[in-house]
Amino acid sequence: MSRTRYIFDAAQGVFRKSVTSISNFIFTALKYILAASALAVLWYIAFALLLSTDLERRLKAENRIYAEQYESMKEDVELLEAVVEGLELRDGEIYEGIFRNSVKTVARKEDLSDAENISDIQVSGFTDRKLESALEGAARVDAAFRRFFEAVDSGAVLPPLSAPVEDFSVKRAGASVGMRYSPFLGTEAMHGGLDIIGTSGAAVVAAADGTVLEVSRSLKGKGNAVILGHEGGYVTRYAHLGSISVRTGSRVRRGEQIGTIGMSGVSYAPHLHYEILRDSLVLDPALYMPASLSPEEYVELQTLARGSGQSLD
Repeated sequence: MSRTRYIFDAAQGVFRKSVTSISNFIFTALKYILAASALAVLWYIAFALLLSTDLERRLKAENRIYAEQYESMKEDVELLEAVVEGLELRDGEIYEGIFRNSVKTVARKEDLSDAENISDIQVSGFTDRKLESALEGAARVDAAFRRFFEAVDSGAVLPPLSAPVEDFSVKRAGASVGMRYSPFLGTEAMHGGLDIIGTSGAAVVAAADGTVLEVSRSLKGKGNAVILGHEGGYVTRYAHLGSISVRTGSRVRRGEQIGTIGMSGVSYAPHLHYEILRDSLVLDPALYMPASLSPEEYVELQTLARGSGQSLD
């Protein structure tokens, strides 16, 4: 029994020593780990405070440049503001010298309607340019009417004077002939006709009696198109059609359906691209629709068609 007791006590002593050794090892290891972590943190802090990476140095340099440029830009802006103010004062002096009145800007439609004559309208800057454009438009309309009356009196062959769609309204008019912004090119380009907005499937009709010179179907450019020849050397083209209901060589009467509005070819929205030409000379279709409009609507059409800055093709 005493021998067994001795062996048990010896084993118990060995176990205690092993536990103590393991505990001391773990404690020592933890001390080293904590010490190494603390040194790593201190090293990182010192590195961040005392040393800069290439990216940080470049960003700091850019910030200094931006700060210097900002001050310079402030001076430029102040200089430009002073120049603009001077130009405004000079514009006012010129205006007063011409109209013998102080400068006011026409901002409301009723201000124009209340004016008895052109000298009652106070113009400045943008308003002046708009008024000049309106006067030019009125002169074009007057000249167009004069040409029509002279042609009728002389017995000359008149160009197509009807709208190429049924129930045409000036509100459906888009961009006409001239430099217009193209949504596909992303820049201004020559627009050779009048865009007439409509729903897909709406009827497109002949603007005058004529003969079908050409029928083309395409997924590019003007898409599905019909070209009609008329007396006097006039030619009309109807493009971006959805469907075509005439054949080459057939005769058509004014108001007869030749197709439908669509989006064939390069088209931004359903519409008819309508062109009038005479001996390859491009004419403005907006000037050749008095047969379908009242005089007031005809004048409004000129303003809308020429004022639209973006074409639909």
